[in-house]
Amino acid sequence: MAALQQVSAETNTHYSQTELAQMSGQSVLDIIEQVAGFRFIDSNSQRGLSNASGNVLINGLPVLNKSQSLADMLAGMPVSQLGAMEVYLAGHPFTAASQYTQVINLLRHTVQRPISWRIAAGSALGMQQPQTLSLQSSTGWHGWDHQLQVRREKDLLQSHSRFFHTGADNSPYLSGSEDYSDSTKDSNLAITSARPLRNSYLQLNSQWQEQGYQERYRRNWQQNTAVETEIIDSRNKQQQFELGLDWQQQANDDDGWLWQVSGLYRRQRSDYHSQTGTAEQDNNSTELFSQRKTLTEQVIKFSSQQATLWWQPELGFELSLNRLDANTLVQGMLTTTVREYRAEPYIASKVQLNDHWQWYAKLTGEYATLQSETQQYYQTQNRYVKPLIKLSHQAKNGLQSTFTLQRKVEQLDFADFIAGLDNDFGREQAGNAQLKPQQRLELSYELNYGMSADWALNTQLFWHKIDDIHEFVQFDAEAWGIANAGRASYSGADIKLNLSSHWLVQGSEITLQYSFRDARYADPLTGNRAISWLTPHSGDIELRKNADGYAWGLLIDFANIETAFYPDEVYRQKNNATTDIYAEFSLRRGLTLDIAINNLFGVGYKYQRDVFMPDRSNAVAYRYYSLERSDPSLVIALSGNF
Repeated sequence: MAALQQVSAETNTHYSQTELAQMSGQSVLDIIEQVAGFRFIDSNSQRGLSNASGNVLINGLPVLNKSQSLADMLAGMPVSQLGAMEVYLAGHPFTAASQYTQVINLLRHTVQRPISWRIAAGSALGMQQPQTLSLQSSTGWHGWDHQLQVRREKDLLQSHSRFFHTGADNSPYLSGSEDYSDSTKDSNLAITSARPLRNSYLQLNSQWQEQGYQERYRRNWQQNTAVETEIIDSRNKQQQFELGLDWQQQANDDDGWLWQVSGLYRRQRSDYHSQTGTAEQDNNSTELFSQRKTLTEQVIKFSSQQATLWWQPELGFELSLNRLDANTLVQGMLTTTVREYRAEPYIASKVQLNDHWQWYAKLTGEYATLQSETQQYYQTQNRYVKPLIKLSHQAKNGLQSTFTLQRKVEQLDFADFIAGLDNDFGREQAGNAQLKPQQRLELSYELNYGMSADWALNTQLFWHKIDDIHEFVQFDAEAWGIANAGRASYSGADIKLNLSSHWLVQGSEITLQYSFRDARYADPLTGNRAISWLTPHSGDIELRKNADGYAWGLLIDFANIETAFYPDEVYRQKNNATTDIYAEFSLRRGLTLDIAINNLFGVGYKYQRDVFMPDRSNAVAYRYYSLERSDPSLVIALSGNF
């Protein structure tokens, strides 16, 4: 309950090392998710440094890490590595996160240097295997503070399905069963080195990561007396290496400008191979799909601010160079090259209007040149102006409100420029060398309210107008893929409620998170519909009890459904509600034991495909249903420090 009790009308709440140690949860992400009224925003893997760090900082600096998400990085960081935590529900002072209303700043240890370790093993379907092995250490050397992280993870998933094909009149056509398995392996080595300099602070990041993913489908189809066996084997291996630099000048008694320089170099290489084999009596066939991709990203950002002036100006400039090379083997060899050169200057200002109101405005320009070449060469140059206006209000009763109006230009996903394969359902997507980025006009309102120590509420309402939206489009008689497809509207709400539940279980807390999404898109084939991959409702509810020496919790994820619209198909995927339980025990000599049962009652999935004739304007040709079931799994972990 420590996290809930800390919330007040103040915008800055400080958690000491002792208070952090009293909170249950072994990772920093566990602690952050317990902070009442705080809505965690994860990082993204988009090119460049804008919005790539999320709203959690370490020692006042963003996390320059594209190899893994901010959530994954925080989930692997033990609480023992922290000296303190600062929570800003509004009015934070960090220029590197000026686009966010709320920020958490993590302060690492400067004196204590523990070595943290964690070992986890899992059990599912009668199979036991090591799952996680991680080690983190901190050391000082010649004025440098070095943080080392080594992690190795392995996971296995198996499920069984029954599927059915029906005709347009829902009459049975064929049926079958499927056994599915996938395995993942993830190795990660990261080093962060920081050193205070004269009136400045320097941080260097380096990371190497190797990921392996392999999946296998075995399907037995039956139609009347004919039996066909289909086996799909695919594997993907990816290696990433990145270097990051962040230099920040520290404030002193002078009234001069403060400078910051950030840079990132990333190189990612992936190899994907898929093989599909079918056997029908004496007829055998095999299909191959292979793809090798190399992505290189280079970005540097300069920024400066003057906090002593009444309008607190900030100037910045970001330059990035990106390149993707891909070789795809699908009915012949296709070679694709995509190059992007982007420059983004910006100017921003923050004004404290009075004791309750604060104004923030930012104007960003973007100039981008994109060159793509597969079988023909294509080049485009785009210029955009992206304004951002944010008005915040803090009342004496603890109510905090933020109104935001901004224009966004989303980055293009280079993967949409090259051919792709969904090996599960055999969808071979063609690349589109002439994509333009989506543009959004966004209006949002965020409310944060903590009336007392018993409850806190954070909610956000938003509306987007989207131009040049990306949807699946038929290019010609044989090719389809992602293309710009007109306009759409997109709206939704996010709610997070922290509620003290001592009336239910002494010393417990309930956390409820819920998201609602709605969209309208004028489909030229069928009229108004939602956009692809929209999940109308999603959320979870968690009951957590903290006590001296132990903690336990129950987490329920709500059922959800999402829909995709292909040129000749409507695809729906439904996940049933799942239940997880976990417990944490403090043992002797600083050891901690974690036990978790995931998918306590198993988890079910339903996949439905309504496949039409040439396009969705005609009648349904057939329907496909698949009912998948995965069993519970047990994870036991032991962690400690030395």
